[in-house]
Amino acid sequence: MKEGKLFIGGIWRDSRSAGKLTVINPATEETIGYCAMADTKDIDEALVAAHEAWLLWRISNPWDRTKVLRETARLLIEKKSEIALTISQEQGKPIAEAEAEIQGSAEIFDWCADEARRIFGEAIPARSQDLRLWTIQSSVGPVAAFTASNFPALLAARKMASAIAAGCSVILKPAEETPFTAIALVETLMVAGLPAGVINLLTGDPELISQRLIASPIIHKISLTGSVSVGQKLLKLAADRVIPSTMELGGHAACIVTEKANLKEAAKAVVKGKWRNNGQVCIAMSRLIVQESIEKEFTDYLLAELDELKVGPATDPSSTVGPLLNKRTLDRALSLTKNAIDNGGKILSGGQVDSNFSNGYFFTPTIVSDPGDDADIWQMEPFAPVLPMKTYKTLDEAIIFANSVPYGLAGYGFTTDLREAMRISAELDVGMVGINNLVIATAEAPAGGVKISGFGREGGPNPLNDYLVTKYINVRI
Repeated sequence: MKEGKLFIGGIWRDSRSAGKLTVINPATEETIGYCAMADTKDIDEALVAAHEAWLLWRISNPWDRTKVLRETARLLIEKKSEIALTISQEQGKPIAEAEAEIQGSAEIFDWCADEARRIFGEAIPARSQDLRLWTIQSSVGPVAAFTASNFPALLAARKMASAIAAGCSVILKPAEETPFTAIALVETLMVAGLPAGVINLLTGDPELISQRLIASPIIHKISLTGSVSVGQKLLKLAADRVIPSTMELGGHAACIVTEKANLKEAAKAVVKGKWRNNGQVCIAMSRLIVQESIEKEFTDYLLAELDELKVGPATDPSSTVGPLLNKRTLDRALSLTKNAIDNGGKILSGGQVDSNFSNGYFFTPTIVSDPGDDADIWQMEPFAPVLPMKTYKTLDEAIIFANSVPYGLAGYGFTTDLREAMRISAELDVGMVGINNLVIATAEAPAGGVKISGFGREGGPNPLNDYLVTKYINVRI
């Protein structure tokens, strides 16, 4: 039985109110541990700790920041199996995927370690010889970071690594379903030598914590990976104080398969990409648009690949698809499937709770062909292992349909034709595009969306930008 505490000012401790949060294993529905629920006093103490630490960390030697982040990356690789097991137990992700997530998290810390030493300013030509003009980049200040449950290590790593490299302190609020992964990351940072107070961890009621953090003048920036509805709430709070925000919100990615695609390879990639983390991926392909002329051949390949999936407990190394996170997600999968059928859709595979398990939130991988345009699944982010599929005649038609939703996080295409690939890349209204590839997130590339999928970017060539402010200096000599 795991016991999670708050981390404030370098000290692990219980909540002042002694409240506890229950954490469930989604494969068994059994309790795996309890976490402290922060109250207002805890939150205020974390704010003070973050502020005091920032005053020193913002003027710290960038090479020292690099050393801490690099060591964090090394330790994460060393502890990969241990932390991956925690992810599988509390989130339901198959163990191989969980290990890949820790590998990716370590790469983010390693990437940002280099960027800590590359915070540059600019000299500006002055209008007279007695003036000197230049800019410097300064840390924005203490950051409130909120992460989702689907990638409990990777999402926290993106925010913490960038903020710490930029000289910010952080108060991390992980999803209530997956606190123990966040605890493991914070422990790793401290072992790597991060000074007390630079990272603080609050678990508990998300509404209480977010409202109190964002209302505080100590917080200078917020960063969220979460749903559109949560993003809207936090942005309203941030607007009252006019503080900058980075928002990676929901997605509903279309995938266009043309008749010029390698159909067998495309089908393999679709199944691997869609059912990664059981469809609980913000950038997962969730609308499949297939050229009419190849529908039958491609569908045969698709169903053959689907048969290769094995649903089972995340900790079973043979499982390729684990349980859904909770009953709410399971109910949404059922509801979307029923609505698709009611709107004329035909079940090609799956479509029900997996009867092989008496406990846990297991749902069979599901493909629904040709739901009517009014079906909820075409407009609502499914975040579930349910894939709607329809056909198109021309690429113009496919692109128009792909862009018909308010989301704009990611989009995909499969084709061997360069002209088609360039058109899809240019004309999809999204922040990220994958051509012949559905697994596109990586430390060296920027992640983020457009439209209601949010704004700001994490990772990539400029991962610290959203955590820095430009200061202009004018000196007369």
